[in-house]
Amino acid sequence: MPTFKNITIKMKGGGSRKQRVKVLKSGKFRFVKNLTKSKSKRTKKTTPKRSRRTMAKKKKSRKGGGKNLQATMFKFIRMGALVGPAAIAVLTPGRSAEQKGKDLLWQFTGWNYDENKFQPEGLLKGYAPYLAAVAATYGIPKIGAIIRRL
Repeated sequence: MPTFKNITIKMKGGGSRKQRVKVLKSGKFRFVKNLTKSKSKRTKKTTPKRSRRTMAKKKKSRKGGGKNLQATMFKFIRMGALVGPAAIAVLTPGRSAEQKGKDLLWQFTGWNYDENKFQPEGLLKGYAPYLAAVAATYGIPKIGAIIRRL
């Protein structure tokens, strides 16, 4: 007389299912259909489990919500301090476009085109406002945090 057995089989993508098998004399399994009759036709069929995605969902962004106003203002202060000297050089009236370009070159690279030499005071004129803004926007909050912890 053949013997039957219920085994658990792992499926692709996770999960498992029960399968009825016939045990052969050699010890191997042969899959068979379930021959048991259902208890009732009114029984509810279960829906198969779906595999869950493991990737995190992207958070919804809301305008204005959760943004740090101080960090945003500090960012604009630093940008303005970097662009300010260039804007002054470009918007100064009574100078030619060529002279404005030479001034920009001198302020941001330190190279004086007219004298063909490097002048570090040009770099100071172009980058001093930016360096002061960086020191103020990063340094002052750090010092304040250290004092608060004392």
